[in-house]
Amino acid sequence: MRHFRIFVLLWLSILLLSPTATRADVIKRIDSLLNRYEHVQGPERIALAKRLLAIYKEADVFFADAPTLSNSTPRDTVDLLVWFGTDRYFTTKSYYDKALQYNKRALTLTSKRHPDLHATLLCDHTYCLFKQSDYTGATAMGQEAVKYCKQTNNLMQLSRAYLYLGIVNHSMREVDTATKLVEKAIKTNEKLGMNVQTHNALGVACEIFCSAKQVDKAIAYGQAAVEAARAIGYQPGVANHLTQLSYAYNRKGDFQGGLEAAEQAIAIVESIEPLDRNQLALSLEFKSWNLLDLGRRREAADVMRRAIQLEKAVGNTSAVRYDYRTLCEALETIAPDEALEAMKTYAHMSDSIHTAQLNEAVGKANAQLRNDELEEENVRSHRSNRIILYTLIVVVLLFAIAISSLWFAIRQKSNSNKMLRRLTQVREEFFTNVTHELRTPLTVILGMSQELQKNAQSIKEDDIRQTGQMIERNGSQLLTLVNQLLDISKIKSAIGRQVWSYGNVATYVEMVVETCRELATPKGIQVDFNSDPVISMAYVPDYLQKVVSNLVSNSVKFTPEGGSIRIDLHQQADRLLLSVADTGCGIPESHLAHVFEPFYQCHTPQGAGTGVGLALVKQIVDTLRGTIQVESRENEGTTFRISLPIRKEKRANETSKMGPLPVLPADEEKGTEPEQKPLLIVEDNPDVAYYIGRLLSNRYDVHYASDGQQGIELARTLVPDLIVTDLMMPHTDGLTLCRAIRNDEVTSHIPIIVVTAKATEADRLKGLEAGADAYLFKPFNADELNLCVDKLLEQRRILRAKWEKSSEQAPAVPATSFSTASEEFVGRVRQIVLELMPRNQADVENVASALCMTSSQLRRKLTAITDTTPKQYILAIQLATARDMLQQHPERTITDVAERCGFYDAAHFTRAFRNAFGTTPGQFQRGET
Repeated sequence: MRHFRIFVLLWLSILLLSPTATRADVIKRIDSLLNRYEHVQGPERIALAKRLLAIYKEADVFFADAPTLSNSTPRDTVDLLVWFGTDRYFTTKSYYDKALQYNKRALTLTSKRHPDLHATLLCDHTYCLFKQSDYTGATAMGQEAVKYCKQTNNLMQLSRAYLYLGIVNHSMREVDTATKLVEKAIKTNEKLGMNVQTHNALGVACEIFCSAKQVDKAIAYGQAAVEAARAIGYQPGVANHLTQLSYAYNRKGDFQGGLEAAEQAIAIVESIEPLDRNQLALSLEFKSWNLLDLGRRREAADVMRRAIQLEKAVGNTSAVRYDYRTLCEALETIAPDEALEAMKTYAHMSDSIHTAQLNEAVGKANAQLRNDELEEENVRSHRSNRIILYTLIVVVLLFAIAISSLWFAIRQKSNSNKMLRRLTQVREEFFTNVTHELRTPLTVILGMSQELQKNAQSIKEDDIRQTGQMIERNGSQLLTLVNQLLDISKIKSAIGRQVWSYGNVATYVEMVVETCRELATPKGIQVDFNSDPVISMAYVPDYLQKVVSNLVSNSVKFTPEGGSIRIDLHQQADRLLLSVADTGCGIPESHLAHVFEPFYQCHTPQGAGTGVGLALVKQIVDTLRGTIQVESRENEGTTFRISLPIRKEKRANETSKMGPLPVLPADEEKGTEPEQKPLLIVEDNPDVAYYIGRLLSNRYDVHYASDGQQGIELARTLVPDLIVTDLMMPHTDGLTLCRAIRNDEVTSHIPIIVVTAKATEADRLKGLEAGADAYLFKPFNADELNLCVDKLLEQRRILRAKWEKSSEQAPAVPATSFSTASEEFVGRVRQIVLELMPRNQADVENVASALCMTSSQLRRKLTAITDTTPKQYILAIQLATARDMLQQHPERTITDVAERCGFYDAAHFTRAFRNAFGTTPGQFQRGET
């Protein structure tokens, strides 16, 4: 809760750049003046502009002197100053949609004549986007503001730009970047001396350095912020910074210092008219927390009650809910009854559960289960009675056999009843555990849904967004649980035969680990993977992916920020040894024997899981006839060790191992042409590149590039039939490569397949937008990659076939079914050939030169698009032109037509014409078939 409230402090710090928002009637007045301003001209327009600027000047929204107007001021300057003043007013009064509307209009009018206004508008735009939670847009606009302010040497606005970028990064949990940016803002502002921006930047620094766990620095900045606000006589700022300082002292453990700072803030807030109830409630909360940490529970409870009253008065329901939880903590030892009431209030406010519906559903499930059990028991009872009847008949015939049969029947019945009781117990435990695991996310989903329905009109946009994220998160948790239960069910019942692959298992595991790194990066957890270079064996990719991803994701969950995870994969004799070790919170020794049991949960400071993931891992390991062990010490870490038998047999359809990954020089393509068509793999991980190359080497001449820039250069040189690329690479990433390939005339036709660990829907859309034709997630399925390659190249073959069909009657006309870029390229080739023909220069070298390509590049690109060599295509254009010329100009001689179409020899022209159209030029001209 304290961490949540620190974001409230941070937003209040930014709002302190200006006075409290004005009254609604003033806003209505401004809107009315602006509406009239839009519809009048001449002196009346100037008069309205002056009235608006007077209102803005009175509200003190300008950093420097308020702009002035005269009757001779140009209209565009008048508009600029009005839009600028309106942007400043609405920004400082927290009307961000309106502010952005006028900000954009003002930006279109600023120029080199108004650099200060332009810099201010860029910073305002950044701030408004941040307040609307558009962090991506705010970051881009903030960076533009920094660049422009540096160019114009506007230190005040440069300080603001750095500050807003720091706040955006802090909101995105990029704390290290945020600390650097806020320090830049402070250093830039220091060059101006004391000003209205100084105390605000120092206060924000206090907040951010608290989040960065650099408490001493945070305290120093907080004290400096208090002094800076006092220096300019801004009492609301002093109170706010004292509250920030109280939080910093509390984080350090100096609860007395935190208490004193909070009390000073309260005294200042209470002395200001009108009373800021939000700020007062916040200061009271911090006072209560410090009193509670000092052990002064009764005083803490009294202060928190007052804070609750203020929060209720301003309608801050979220704060009231958490304040009741703090009140319960303060009262639990001194007034248990009141503490219980506070906790009930907290529970009532934070958990709206459809208990009756859920109990009804569980009751129906239990009733159905009981009916099934009774029916099964009846069946077993009938079977036993039948056995007894048969036994009695045998007794009449053979007394001795009858006694033995009777004893056997009684024994069988006893065993059956024991098994039935055990089965009933197992089923009850299973449904109890499933119900418990489904109840938690369902409670949140149903409760938050009801809350949205009840309070749809009063809930803030940010609260709605957070509620939606919470519902989505719990829904995902529910889906993961169901999928894991299905996986366990499939493995236990052997539903569907798993597909075995043969190859280097180290490469596949490394791809799985690379995907898991995406989970560890936000927490600053270092993930190290150590493996033998090559471990060739048969394995089930789906099983291996589930084992590794479950173990690594568990380690990420229970490892604190800044920790580390080590994954080791080695071959020892005929066994594959996999270990996953972390520096997390560890597992108590009493729980180690149960961690692989379904639904068993070991509660830790990081929370509890579903108890399904490790059970799934254990089931897979047992299915593969392996072993799994766990070692753990509390607060030191946990290590899982798996040993699997190595299977060496290959299947008939599996590819044998290739040699080592080749390292190609940049000019390898020069001189000779490969027998197979070239394919380019752009991947910075050599093992993954080798793995992909091994899958495709039987059909292509595979070339490799280790980063995006090298890939772009090789693509221009090789003009491959296909490019397979990663996204995350040094120097130049995969998105940049895709755009470069699509924007280059030489390479724009090449299909691109992206293979990456970035597995979110947003990442996939970015890849497709950049020009990728297919997007596969690591670890990928080899069959899926081969299928993508086949389908992409099949589409190319279909396009070529359409071109050939369209060119039977007019060889020089490009197919209209190609992409626009390919169609334009073929059209350019045709136009160049037509221009060069009369000069007898229509050969491959001259056409390639006119296109700024090499002959080899032209050959590969034109062949890829039309399945026709440049020489054949040029000849087809010449012959088609000659045919048209013979039809349209029968007065011309054969020699004249040949020369006009670029044939140096009439005999050569006649042979080529006969081969193409089955008749000589003369016969064609005379109309003879």
